[in-house]
Amino acid sequence: MSASLDLFSGDGEVAALLRTHDWSAFPEGVPSRWPASLKTLVALVLDSTLPMRLTWGSDLRLLYNDAYAGLIGRKHPDALGRPYWDVWPELQSQLGQAMDQALAGSASFADVAIRLRRHEHEERAWFSISFSPVRDDNGGIAGVLTTAVEITGQVLLERRQAFNLKFADVVRSREEPAAIASAATAMLGTELGVARVFYAEVAEDDASFGVGHEWTRPGVKPAIGDAGVELLRLDDFGPELIAALRAGIVCATDDVRTDPRTAAHAEAFIETGGVYANLAIPYVKSGRLVAILTLHRLEPYHWTETDIQLSQEMAERTWSAVESARAQTALRISEAHLTALFAQSAAAIAETDLEGRIIHVNDRYCELLGRDRAQLLGMGMHDFTHPDDLVWNAPMLDALVASGRPFEVEKRYVRPDGSVVWGKVIVSLIRPGPGVPPTVLAVFVDITERKRYEEKLREADRLKDEFLAMLAHELRNPLAPISAAAELIAGGALDAGRVSQTSEVIVRQARHMTDLMEDLLDVSRVTRGLVVLDSAPVDIGTIAADAVEQVRPLVETRGHRLAVGLPPEAAWVSGDAKRLVQVLVNLLGNAAKFTPNGGRIALDVQTADDRVVLTVRDNGIGMLPELQERAFELFAQAERTADRSQGGLGIGLALVKSLVQLHGGTVRAASDGPGRGAVFTVTLPRLVRELAPGQAGGPAVPASSDCRPLRILVVDDNVDAAQVLALLLEMNGHEVAVEYTSGAALARAVELRPDVCLLDIGLPDMDGNALAAQLRTLPGMADAILVAVTGYGQPHDLCNSRAAGFDHHFVKPVDTQRLLELLAGAAERRYPNAARRL
Repeated sequence: MSASLDLFSGDGEVAALLRTHDWSAFPEGVPSRWPASLKTLVALVLDSTLPMRLTWGSDLRLLYNDAYAGLIGRKHPDALGRPYWDVWPELQSQLGQAMDQALAGSASFADVAIRLRRHEHEERAWFSISFSPVRDDNGGIAGVLTTAVEITGQVLLERRQAFNLKFADVVRSREEPAAIASAATAMLGTELGVARVFYAEVAEDDASFGVGHEWTRPGVKPAIGDAGVELLRLDDFGPELIAALRAGIVCATDDVRTDPRTAAHAEAFIETGGVYANLAIPYVKSGRLVAILTLHRLEPYHWTETDIQLSQEMAERTWSAVESARAQTALRISEAHLTALFAQSAAAIAETDLEGRIIHVNDRYCELLGRDRAQLLGMGMHDFTHPDDLVWNAPMLDALVASGRPFEVEKRYVRPDGSVVWGKVIVSLIRPGPGVPPTVLAVFVDITERKRYEEKLREADRLKDEFLAMLAHELRNPLAPISAAAELIAGGALDAGRVSQTSEVIVRQARHMTDLMEDLLDVSRVTRGLVVLDSAPVDIGTIAADAVEQVRPLVETRGHRLAVGLPPEAAWVSGDAKRLVQVLVNLLGNAAKFTPNGGRIALDVQTADDRVVLTVRDNGIGMLPELQERAFELFAQAERTADRSQGGLGIGLALVKSLVQLHGGTVRAASDGPGRGAVFTVTLPRLVRELAPGQAGGPAVPASSDCRPLRILVVDDNVDAAQVLALLLEMNGHEVAVEYTSGAALARAVELRPDVCLLDIGLPDMDGNALAAQLRTLPGMADAILVAVTGYGQPHDLCNSRAAGFDHHFVKPVDTQRLLELLAGAAERRYPNAARRL
């Protein structure tokens, strides 16, 4: 019992509950008898500040920490120790596959939407959940460790942003106020899933209202129903409620029968359209209640903060858009309505004399310019027009006075705090009549956000153009020697030594192109969140040695001195060895490329209590401060020259940052300026628990390539690719048949009955996945080895090929050594007693 208390010795609520929990029904018994692996995992979960849960055993018993308890609402604390699917049966359809995948040994991720009862109400929440298999003391998979991160705020923000963008498009496509209001009610009703949305437009008597621009869910009757009345009395729905609305207060009624403001008048709601939950957004103008945006539900419902905020924003934007539309219509119909326009419009409007001095402005204009009316009156437009826009502003105003023709212009105004507001300004000349001097009317629409977005698009377009230019250059470099070498071989005048030398050029340059493509795919996968780390305990010393070995040819070619400093003890981290080597290779390669010949490069590894720090230092060309700020952005490089002597696509450091962050670390760049060298520092969480002896596996022994020849069928519609691959296989002693279409391949397979089929996926008549499925049905082909050889290498491509029946998946250009090792192993298994070839 003492051991149990030690295991749950934390201060949290869950730890306290676990100390008093009845463990008699738990499969592993009392905590003192638990295996060490389970104890370690439970301690990890309880100590974590992230929401974590552990499901253990054949029936997935559920254990979790305080952070997770805070997410699951009323399911806590009854969920402790119970089978997971008994607690969450409603999630089995969403999370069952991910759990099964983890129990099969593969980590996975899933985003899920859950309805929870917390904060006294049922609500919908979104979570991003990771699933990692965990093992018992014998190494078998015994459960799943899960981390849940709530992303409800992010999801709701994204949905709101998308909704606002869609609404902006709707407003832009409609000019009539009624069309805008009708579209707004339909959008809001559909988004929130309510029964009815309409504008209650208050009559001139201020005591009654009519229903306008109403939207109803399919199958729901209009608010008035069959009553045939045009106006309803406001106070019939509760004087207290109406008083709050007149004061501009949003009123959310979850149940009209129980809300003190409406309980005595619930029948009016129920009889008027079967309303049980009501949300009312008032529009008060000049102290008068003008309209109410009203949302109905036909059952009691708790209006969430999101519901209310979205409805308020929609109401305000709709009223603003409607007012703006009305103002524009009034301007087009008659200049005599100028006074009313000033009073009512949500657009910013100013009236000036012919010299540009302000005579009248409305509140919106004052708001956008950041000045009150007293400051603006008498000021000239030139006093706050951006200096760069003044040069053409005066001539356009002169042309307006001379011709009377209105014009539109986009210009900048400067606020007192120095900030700039962009506006689309519609400028018209007003001629009131004889004896009254003409004036200038300016209607100002804020387009600041649009301008910022356009600037981002221009920058993105510039980066795209630069990247495409770099990519074209980097691809032409290896293509030139490949093309020349191919022509030399095709000429047939080379001896065997020259052919071998020329072939090495082709292989070397093809590998360079492959590396470029892999870098591009890596960036794509990382930026889209598709990279899954193959994490294990690794010694940074080993990582450093592998990275140094990879960059040594470049370092030696440039005549650099590379110093490596490692701590006396092992520096363990939890990470993906391949990716960590990739990080260091990028940093060391950059140092080698951007340091003049004969330079000094240093790689230093240091350890602290909780972190490992890797520093790459050089005495190279250094960086300007502005480049240091964006060094880790995609395609960011120092100023480029036409010769592109350093090469590269400007994606290496962006990849470094993403990979380091995936490992829970940080990376930063520093330089004292041009010619002063640069320092890149990577910090990773240290893994205190060192690797047990024998835990790290040695390299796999390659299969022998001198086994009995195999019958191999190669299928590829690229004739050159098929023939070159066939030649390689024949040179290694295999019997090879080549076909270029799926139909011919099926006929040849019946005749040949191959041991192995190498199939392209992108075949013209029937794709490779379908061909693989049909091959499996042929006599004698059930045990044949099917290998996809294709340019498609995304994770879903691998899933599709496995589902079609492929045993292996190779991405072009094929790693020939790995393919030959695969074939050698296949021959060993298929013909174990065959004599070795000499």
